[in-house]
Amino acid sequence: MKKHRIRTVTGCVSAGSLADDKDRQIYTLSGDLADLKSGDRMTLEGKLRGKTCEARHLIEDFGLCLP
Repeated sequence: MKKHRIRTVTGCVSAGSLADDKDRQIYTLSGDLADLKSGDRMTLEGKLRGKTCEARHLIEDFGLCLP
């Protein structure tokens, strides 16, 4: 069985997805999304499963995404 990595991802949240600042990948978010605000740049900790990030913890909210 393949193990899933727990890592932090920083990027802009938009409609249930997150665009990672480092690798420019778009991850679909799953898990508890109640604290996530669309249009904000955030750092999340979670499990990566292919192109899905299961959000576990909100590490930091940086406010609005800048273009």
